[in-house]
Amino acid sequence: MPRRSPAAYKDKRQSARTRLLQPARLAWDGNAVDCLIYDLSAAGVQVRLAGPPEAGTAVRLQIPLMGALDCEVMWRRADAAGLCFRESPASVARVLGGLASPYRAAS
Repeated sequence: MPRRSPAAYKDKRQSARTRLLQPARLAWDGNAVDCLIYDLSAAGVQVRLAGPPEAGTAVRLQIPLMGALDCEVMWRRADAAGLCFRESPASVARVLGGLASPYRAAS
């Protein structure tokens, strides 16, 4: 297999990410497990959890005292998953407004 240059691994995300450690709960297909939101962007979140659902699975991310968001699993590994928000930016901002940028309200 040919070796790739470091530039080939450049992050392809279009939104800035904010690191945080926010407890949450992930629910799908009758399952519900505790997770930790590890980072956040305007497009989605990375969560840490044991045994995440398969890519393509519709999930509900429940954040205590904040609300819940419909998401889709975009990728997974043994202890983490990347979720893409499936709600309008306004709905996402209402739920995540108190967490971290990019959802902090402008003063």
